[in-house]
Amino acid sequence: MKNEPALWLERFPRPQAEDHKYSRGMVTLLGGMEMTGATRLAAESAARIGAGLVTIISPTFHYRKRPEGIDPTLAYRAACAPHIIVRDNTSLMDFMKQTEAKARNICVIGPGLGPDEPQMTRTLVLGILARKTPVVLDADALNAFQASPRELLAALHENTVITPHHGEFTRLFPNIGTKGADAALRAAREVFCTIVLKGPKTAIAQGEKDTVINDNAPPTLATAGTGDVLAGLIAGLMAQNMTGFDAACAGVWIHSRAASLFGPGLVASDLPGLVPPVLQELLGFQRQLG
Repeated sequence: MKNEPALWLERFPRPQAEDHKYSRGMVTLLGGMEMTGATRLAAESAARIGAGLVTIISPTFHYRKRPEGIDPTLAYRAACAPHIIVRDNTSLMDFMKQTEAKARNICVIGPGLGPDEPQMTRTLVLGILARKTPVVLDADALNAFQASPRELLAALHENTVITPHHGEFTRLFPNIGTKGADAALRAAREVFCTIVLKGPKTAIAQGEKDTVINDNAPPTLATAGTGDVLAGLIAGLMAQNMTGFDAACAGVWIHSRAASLFGPGLVASDLPGLVPPVLQELLGFQRQLG
């Protein structure tokens, strides 16, 4: 099945006059120690797609500070836009517990984490999954389980979205292969989550649903950081009450459309600023549908 707005547009969030920041949902990201730019890209993308409140939890609460390095909390506070909140006085788990009564809060784990402390990453991921918290798992949140993929796969639930590229997918599902729609569908029948198998034609699958294939992605997306942007877009849509599957389909399409609007010379940091023009296009489509 081809990914196009007609598949999910009726369920796409539209701001309402009575909305406030909490009614538009929250996205909370676990910050990375060194690759702070990846977390920042995901955070800004979640905000641009419409999440009401976006928070980065400083990694220094969970991961050891490197004595030769700068505290990444300072990097986040200096480099993040004013509308992104940075917290360094709480754990990821405690923050999710504190905010669960305020709004739908989607957790993002993976962008920028790095491979150095996989045990801590596994502990955090499994703790969030055990709470059935809606979560997007990307990059090193998946790579941390490369020695024990079944541990992760057994913990996934229906409010989880995983976004592996082909290498990460192979490590999680070593006996399936990576041939697009067929691989994603076979994997989705093994786990209780939405799978976004990233590539030139990204495949989105969940359970027994027909696999959705995205074909509007330009080759300029093959550059560092674009996957972090996608994780933020999906989380931001989930925060606004889209299901993981619908949010994945919509996020992938918007991601690709934004890249097409820019053209050659694209880098990942260009993408969040291109989201508003795509949202204007979608608003026009919604009006046509009545």
